[in-house]
Amino acid sequence: METEKVRMTVAMPPSLAEHLRQKAIDNDRPLSREIVRALKEGSGWQKDGEAA
Repeated sequence: METEKVRMTVAMPPSLAEHLRQKAIDNDRPLSREIVRALKEGSGWQKDGEAA
């Protein structure tokens, strides 16, 4: 079952964008997944039955 996705455009400082790019490389995942991980972790968001 495919999860619905929402596309967003977010403005951020270039240094933060580079930091996220490097974290994605270090963690061997796409940049979009690294951003989602950081948002989940930083916000404390948790979907029912899903780890943050």
